[in-house]
Amino acid sequence: MDVGANVGTFAALLAAQRPHTVVHACETNPAFLVEGQTRYPHLIWVDEPLTNRAKLEPFDVLYVSHVIEHIWDLDGFVEALLAHLRPDGYLMVATPDGDHPSAKRDGTDWWAYIVPHHCQVLTLLSLDRLMVRHGLQRIDHATEGEEFWALYQPTPNTAS
Repeated sequence: MDVGANVGTFAALLAAQRPHTVVHACETNPAFLVEGQTRYPHLIWVDEPLTNRAKLEPFDVLYVSHVIEHIWDLDGFVEALLAHLRPDGYLMVATPDGDHPSAKRDGTDWWAYIVPHHCQVLTLLSLDRLMVRHGLQRIDHATEGEEFWALYQPTPNTAS
């Protein structure tokens, strides 16, 4: 599922590349939702917050690109994501990189510092700490320009 799918372009590309995969697009902004449903009617659209959608089956992959920096309640958001992630699933998060030299240099003039639109400025370390609190471990990441992405999976239960 593409969480915060905007008009669904990534979800549609994924569906085209993986024709036997069921792809969902979650978007709560009415303007983006209508445009996405018009452009990509073949996608399965989820039109309300994940916290309201307990009926959905768990997903193998949740893709969250440039959404988390808009969320006030990070712990509640991650809990909602985990409620929709399979125990062996993957959570991929992309966000502006608060550790990038331009973020440190430009401070409140940095392009990603858009209050109140972006209510969080995250670094890889702060995102890791958030995910660890919720039982996730990072298995990969990369920095691309002034942004980064990180891939997480639930930490295996080591209790005997």
